[in-house]
Amino acid sequence: MKMILGLTILFSLSSCFEIIEELDLKKDHSGDFTYTLNMSASRLELNTILKLDSFKGRAIPSAKDITADMDKAILLIRQSSGINKAVYTKNWEDYIFEFKISFDSLAALDRALNQTYQKLSKSKEPLKDRLLMANGLLKRTSRLNRLSWFKKLNSKEVQDLSKANYTCVYRFQEKIKSQSNTHANTSKNGMASLLKSDIKSLLKQQKSVANTIKF
Repeated sequence: MKMILGLTILFSLSSCFEIIEELDLKKDHSGDFTYTLNMSASRLELNTILKLDSFKGRAIPSAKDITADMDKAILLIRQSSGINKAVYTKNWEDYIFEFKISFDSLAALDRALNQTYQKLSKSKEPLKDRLLMANGLLKRTSRLNRLSWFKKLNSKEVQDLSKANYTCVYRFQEKIKSQSNTHANTSKNGMASLLKSDIKSLLKQQKSVANTIKF
């Protein structure tokens, strides 16, 4: 989920990183959502990039500016109805950032993330990556392949993104009956879903993190 704009710029400039999206959902559809961006493998590269004013034709935000963006995002999420807690941790030495949100319902989480994205990006367009619950189905929509920066990459930069990964881990209090995404795995106890792909495959539409889970 495209939550923090400054961090989005940073990982678009590095070739090796991992995004981990975790959902712990209770039967009443309340729970916790955790989003981790780990760019420690590109630490040396990012140390150099952050000292520049621009890189590959893009303005480079400072650590101070990115932190200010994260502060604004967390404050906006906290102020959204149905959100019980929203916190984040930042590790600028290893470039690891984690955001955790506790919510009353998936609708509350979706509303908080969508409103925060629109306000920070000053866009009227809603988020394309969403988590929704309807009629006993959990739907994860995705439009990662629409990210504008991907279109500016050359062939080598695209190939390098095979070293970057996106992982979705969803845990439930009831058993999964089926999943629409053929790349998703169900845990042995039937109550968790794991979906992992390299970023290149996602952006080239060879794979997707979109999924519909039936209970």
